[in-house]
Amino acid sequence: MQLTKNCPKYTYRKDGVYYFSKAVPKDLLHLYCKPRIVKCLGTRSPQSAQFVAKAMLAKLEDYWLGIRLKRMEVPAAELLVHVRSAYSSELPLMSDALDAYVQIKGPDKSRLFAPHAKRNVAYLIECLGDRPLDCYNGHDAGKFRDWLVAKGLGRSSLQRIFSVVKAIVNFNVREFGLNCRNAFSGVYLPSETVKKRQPIPLARDSSLSVKLRWMAQHRLVGILKTNPRMWLYPLQISLSYPKTALLKACIEIREGCVLS
Repeated sequence: MQLTKNCPKYTYRKDGVYYFSKAVPKDLLHLYCKPRIVKCLGTRSPQSAQFVAKAMLAKLEDYWLGIRLKRMEVPAAELLVHVRSAYSSELPLMSDALDAYVQIKGPDKSRLFAPHAKRNVAYLIECLGDRPLDCYNGHDAGKFRDWLVAKGLGRSSLQRIFSVVKAIVNFNVREFGLNCRNAFSGVYLPSETVKKRQPIPLARDSSLSVKLRWMAQHRLVGILKTNPRMWLYPLQISLSYPKTALLKACIEIREGCVLS
């Protein structure tokens, strides 16, 4: 081996023949079995050796740069409409699944079929992003549910949205033979708490009580005790009174509670 100052950069001579020599960068050492790249240039001319060495060095630098760029995250990836590069999946995106669902099933449905499906999927994409169908999981489905609840949607709205999303995924899985699990199936939806309406109390000084006392003064108590429903005819009371209040008044007459 002859290492002289007359040799072009990144070359040396051995038995009069030039060789290319370049150390592997430290961050790429794990990709090579040796720490240095040595290749015979097959020439004894220093001019040819210099030309070939420059070409080999440029090709190596480009290759190494490509490896480094692949390791980097995509700049401003959150601004992309479809961030497919972030997922290692060849399955259709949720937006593509929606298009297929509407195009194939839409012609036989009502005019509200497509708008409803697009609105519900828009909620999903706004919350979780537009991903391939197999890149959603149960945790994402729960996150989507909590996001809808935070927006103030009730259980019926949640059921409607989840039923549409599940139908779109199931349709694409069956139609195109996808090997994919529907992550939105079996998601727990909270139940709505319905407050029981309390009966409206009958006030002692209300107009209804006044009329009842007027009846007692006119000696109609005997008739009412026999048939409490007949009090509607002489009084001609408006039907605007709550039925529960009328019923309570009738019971009170019968028991002799308010006719004092």
